[in-house]
Amino acid sequence: MKNMSFEMFTKAGDKACQGLVNRLSKKIRGTKRLTMTELDELIDKGMEKIALKHPEVFDTEPRYHIRHAVDKVAIEMGYKGIYDF
Repeated sequence: MKNMSFEMFTKAGDKACQGLVNRLSKKIRGTKRLTMTELDELIDKGMEKIALKHPEVFDTEPRYHIRHAVDKVAIEMGYKGIYDF
């Protein structure tokens, strides 16, 4: 997935968010289907890890960008869509 801005305070924060989106995208594109609950848990756990160095990940903008990017991949892979935006 193309690098994007997650509106974090630093480039390192954006890079951490991009890494999370890339890992989740790979899972979504894999052979095992995920439920909304599983995907929510993966996003939350990933954001918690990022928050150790970049606590602003839980601000509105980064959270939105992460979920929106993940939802785009999910729809592309035939999921109904996970989040309503």
